[in-house]
Amino acid sequence: MTYLEELQSTLDTSKEMLELLNNRVAFLSVYSHKSPYQINEDKIALLKTKGEINTLRSIIHEKEKYFEKYAKQHEVEVAEMELNYKKLLDMVNIRKKTDDKLNQLLGRVSMEAVESDIEKKLAFYKTLKSFLAK
Repeated sequence: MTYLEELQSTLDTSKEMLELLNNRVAFLSVYSHKSPYQINEDKIALLKTKGEINTLRSIIHEKEKYFEKYAKQHEVEVAEMELNYKKLLDMVNIRKKTDDKLNQLLGRVSMEAVESDIEKKLAFYKTLKSFLAK
């Protein structure tokens, strides 16, 4: 599961919880055929639930903002990587002839795994880009 998928999953879970809490409010608001004690307990639960709903709405809002920001940044980084990846690999292949640390790094990487997963490819690209900047 990619990081974006994990973010979306946590956001979906939070939204589902919000829906369930809103359902709880509806159920707790029905007072017919209840004892005064049960009505009081339901009112307490209702107040607590409304507090949870307010908190969860704030959390969902922040998660959505973060998700959008991260997704946009990820899109920019992937676009840059796609544009410059081959050129970077060409530079790496030239430099690895004289750089033992670069050879060690490349020796620990499965290029098949990198090429088959966009997240791994992006992480690898960033690592190489950083390494070559030194």
